[in-house]
Amino acid sequence: QFIQALQDALGVQLMMTEEHQVATTIINTTENVAAEPPPSRTTIVQRRGAIGSFRHDAARGFAMAQALDGNRLRDGILSYYNITTHQDHHHAPLSLAGCAPMRATGDAYPESHKRLPVIGFLNRQGTRRTTNHEELVKVIQERFGARGNNNQSFQTNNIRRNDNNTDDFVFYYQDSFDGMSFLEQITFMAKVDLIIGPHGAQLTTIPFLPNCGAVLEFLPKGYIYQHYFGSLATATGHGHMTLYTGQNQTKDGTYFMKTLPRRNKVRRKSIWVDPVVLVNAMEHMIDNWQKCCRRQQS
Repeated sequence: QFIQALQDALGVQLMMTEEHQVATTIINTTENVAAEPPPSRTTIVQRRGAIGSFRHDAARGFAMAQALDGNRLRDGILSYYNITTHQDHHHAPLSLAGCAPMRATGDAYPESHKRLPVIGFLNRQGTRRTTNHEELVKVIQERFGARGNNNQSFQTNNIRRNDNNTDDFVFYYQDSFDGMSFLEQITFMAKVDLIIGPHGAQLTTIPFLPNCGAVLEFLPKGYIYQHYFGSLATATGHGHMTLYTGQNQTKDGTYFMKTLPRRNKVRRKSIWVDPVVLVNAMEHMIDNWQKCCRRQQS
């Protein structure tokens, strides 16, 4: 469906090749959490009350000549299918997402750009499902003030984030992309600024996030594979972070990633995410998103 959309929307003919490129990821440890704006990526190692981070270079599992090409691809497909103007099945206008000044209150767009991004939680069915998603949704509600019903769409009004600004916070939970069409999937991605959720094929829709968008990817214990979707995010100019849900990334990676049978076993595991670590990581994502939008508005 994606290839067909590319051909229909952009008027190109795509050909498959058998060329593969091998890239090596260099890991540098840092003392503090620093989820850098694109194209850098950060891995968060889960520990209650603290976050340890590992910053990676941009391994090129996916590549484009420049991130602007990813923007053209996204905008061309969304425009072709009229996704940029209509409302989704929750009756939420897609224009809520992105850095556009239409969300500003008052006559001028706030220079500090302190409003909250639209956040989506994209879960999975089957392997690598985040099993404590209900707990995480509740904690996100409590931390950021979201209220909602049916575990699907949460919208709030007048959430105070600091002494100088009050703004709306919109949060969506999607249990999986199973049974959803390609257009429904990219519509979901187009209406959120930041996406959180487990590692999996559903993240191939990262290119359809708005400008300054980013993803926080949950990795099951023993499965150390940050560069796959990280390189896709980098190629399309989006931010990428991984939250490793084990305790010792170096030790676990040395053992579980050493052989294919072990790797296949751990990649099927369900995922439990520490709520404290998650909301702290989300704060860093939000801060980076706001900084990115300020740069775009300057």
